[in-house]
Amino acid sequence: MPSRCFRAALVLLLVCAGQVSAKTATLFSYVPEETVFFYANSVPLPSEFYDEQVRQAEQVLSIAIHQREIQQQALNAAPGEGEAAAAKAPAPATKPAERFLRELMMEVLQNAESDRLANIGLSRNSRTMIYGLGLTPVMRIEIDDPDAVMALLRRVEQRTGFKLNLQNCDGLNCLVVTDDSGQFGVALVIHKQHLAASLFQNAYRDKVMQHLTGSKMPEKSYTEAQFRQFVESNGYSGYGAGFFRLRQGIDNLENVAIAALKQQGQEGKSAQVGKCFQVARAVTAHAPEVIMGIKSIEGRTINMEAVLKTTPEVAKMLMAIPAPINGLEVSSNPMVDFGFSANVPKLRDSLLAFMAFLGKSGEQAGCEAIRKQAMDQASMGVAMAMGMGITQVKTLYFAVDELTLDQQGRPQKAEARFSLVADDPMGLV
Repeated sequence: MPSRCFRAALVLLLVCAGQVSAKTATLFSYVPEETVFFYANSVPLPSEFYDEQVRQAEQVLSIAIHQREIQQQALNAAPGEGEAAAAKAPAPATKPAERFLRELMMEVLQNAESDRLANIGLSRNSRTMIYGLGLTPVMRIEIDDPDAVMALLRRVEQRTGFKLNLQNCDGLNCLVVTDDSGQFGVALVIHKQHLAASLFQNAYRDKVMQHLTGSKMPEKSYTEAQFRQFVESNGYSGYGAGFFRLRQGIDNLENVAIAALKQQGQEGKSAQVGKCFQVARAVTAHAPEVIMGIKSIEGRTINMEAVLKTTPEVAKMLMAIPAPINGLEVSSNPMVDFGFSANVPKLRDSLLAFMAFLGKSGEQAGCEAIRKQAMDQASMGVAMAMGMGITQVKTLYFAVDELTLDQQGRPQKAEARFSLVADDPMGLV
C-alpha cells in the first residue's frame, strides 16, 4: 500500500503550487538560512496537468484502500479456507486512527481539483514548502480559510469516530499525535494564513513545537529573493525546485548520532563515531550539494533534473562516464521510462577510485568501520565483476507505455518495452 499511495502523496504535496504572495514571504521567515534541505514552488502547475494528476491519484488511492481491505479480510479468514472464504469474511474493523488518515487523504483528493479547493480552505494560488529544522522535516502550506480547514478535520473526525485531541499551542489550534512507543510524533499547527506540520523525534518535541508555532523564530532566514535567484540561475520553471546540502547534513547527522549515544549511556563510542564522520566530511568536501528542479511540463510529462555538485576533479572523472545512445528507439509518450547509457570501463574506474579514496580516508581518520584492507579486497571483486562481458554493455532502456489495473491492483493490460545495446549482444547470452 505505501508504494501505491506514493502518487497520492505526491499530488497532496503539489496541491499548493502557487504564486508568490505576501503570505509566501511570511512562510520564508520561518526557514532557517542554514536549512539542510528545501523544496518549494513559485508558479502554479498547468491546470489541465494538475487536475489530471489529482484524478489519477484519487483512483490510485481508491485501489490501495480496496486492496488493503482485501488483505485484512484474508487475515480474518480461517487458515486454509482460501480466497473464497476471504472474500466472504466480514469487513475488517480498522483502527480509528488508520481510518481517519485514510478518509482525510481521500477527502482532500476529492476536493483537490481546481474548482473545489475552497472546500478545504486552499486555492490554486496557495504554495507549499518543505525544509529542514536540522534533519527534522517541516512542511508549511498556505491556506485561504482556516475555518474551512477546521471544518474538514471535524467532518472526518465525525465520520471515523477518531477523537482529535486538539490543543492550544501559543494561541493556535494544534494537533500532536505520538506513536505507541512514544518515540516519534506528528504535529499540525493551524495559523491564520498557513498550516505547519512536522514528523519529529519526541526528544525534540519542544523545539519543534516552538518552531511550528513561531514562538521561536530563526535568527536569520532563507529569503524569497535567495530562492528566486536559485530558480532563475539554474533555469528551472518555478513549478518546483530545491536543494539538499550534504555537508550540513553530515554535521547535523553527527550531532544526532552522538546525542543518541549519550542518551543510551554509550558516550565512550562518540570518539570513534566522530572519526567515521570525518570520512563522510571528506566525501562531501568533493560533493557538497544536490540541487533539483522541474525544467518544464509538457502534456503529462514532467521534465525534471537532479544535479550533484562536485569539485572540478570529480566532475572531470564523471563526465567521461556517459555514452551516446546512437539512435536507440525510445517511447514518445510513456507513463514512465528509464534509460542508462554509460562507458562501463570508465564507470568501473571511477568506482575503484572512489573505493580507494574511502579506504585511504578511513585509515587517515582512524575509522574502524572503514578499513583500507577491506576496501582493497572489495575493489578486487568490483574490478573482476565489471571486467568481464558487462564492459561491452552500452545502453539499457525500459519504458511502460500503458498500464491498466483492476480493483485488486493487478495488471489487466500492459504495454512495455526493454532495449539493450552492446558491442556483442550474443556474447552476453
